[in-house]
Amino acid sequence: MNYDRQMITLIREIKQHVSPEQKPDIKLTNPSLLSKLREIYLAADNVVLNALIKEVYLKAGPKWQLEPEESSHKEATLSKKMYRGHAVIDENSPKNTAATNKPKKVRMYRGHPVVD
Repeated sequence: MNYDRQMITLIREIKQHVSPEQKPDIKLTNPSLLSKLREIYLAADNVVLNALIKEVYLKAGPKWQLEPEESSHKEATLSKKMYRGHAVIDENSPKNTAATNKPKKVRMYRGHPVVD
């Protein structure tokens, strides 16, 4: 399989997040790299690692897509944000949604109410 620049960067980041026992298996020359990443994805509890592996599979194409039942539960609890060019995984929680449901603050401007 041919890897593009983004996939190579993602695989390097994955290698930083996996355990030391799994690092030797994660090489760009390994022909079964994507199969090994699937095993790591199913076994790992690390949210960042799972998001990186999922991104590699999205870039690999439709042949290598993860099954929906594997990733549907994890997608429901995660949201992706960009911070300084890097994807940051943030777990959705009821606290975050409650903070956004606050009523809008009404300010006065020259004697007239203005809603922000």
